Amino acid sequence: MRGAGLGAVLLPVMATAYTGLSREEVPHVSSMTRILQQIGGAFGASVLAIILQSQFGSLHAADIAARNTAFNHTFMWTTVFTAISLIFVVILPNQAGENHSLSE
Repeated sequence: MRGAGLGAVLLPVMATAYTGLSREEVPHVSSMTRILQQIGGAFGASVLAIILQSQFGSLHAADIAARNTAFNHTFMWTTVFTAISLIFVVILPNQAGENHSLSE
């Protein structure tokens, strides 16, 4: 479900990045959005790794229930970060009634 939701959100977000650009600006914005995706993904993965490691810091090696709780806690944070990102999606400009094309 999460993958389908992110797929549904990603297309409008990416389309909004190109709205109102001239033909010459599109390659620069394309490169910039890809770089920001890579940096954001690496940053997000490292934040989640730090959260998980901090949960593991106080565990005994053989305590499976505690490890399960650590992963559940980290997954809860991924859900919170996803919900926060949806706030930004809601405030994106609504351009449904207008016809924008890159050939303008």
